[in-house]
Amino acid sequence: MKKKGVGSVLWAQVVAIAITMTVVLIWNQNGAYQALSVAFGGFSTILGTGILAWRVSRSVDAVTKGKSHAVLYLYLGAIERFLYTVLLFGLGIVVLKLAILPMIAGLIAGQVGFFLGGLKSQI
Repeated sequence: MKKKGVGSVLWAQVVAIAITMTVVLIWNQNGAYQALSVAFGGFSTILGTGILAWRVSRSVDAVTKGKSHAVLYLYLGAIERFLYTVLLFGLGIVVLKLAILPMIAGLIAGQVGFFLGGLKSQI
């Protein structure tokens, strides 16, 4: 990912998560707790985007240096992204006692931002 593209994706993710948090704050009686859960779920997506961007840059560096294992970096990025998401959700549920559905809503909002930010950076 280009640095400009990563910034666009991260910005779109933050906006999507903030919108979701605002909706949760307005519509729920226990809004602050729910919004914190949304933020935590969204953070897992933002962390995944950072991991993916780092692994893509490593892969590009490996290709330019003629190394044959460049694709390995992409696979590692996908695996790490999945594992960090699972670990963060486990931490949020078991240790921090956050609400599951708002965490999932934050994850989805982050993924929507990832998709929309990626589209915007391609245009």
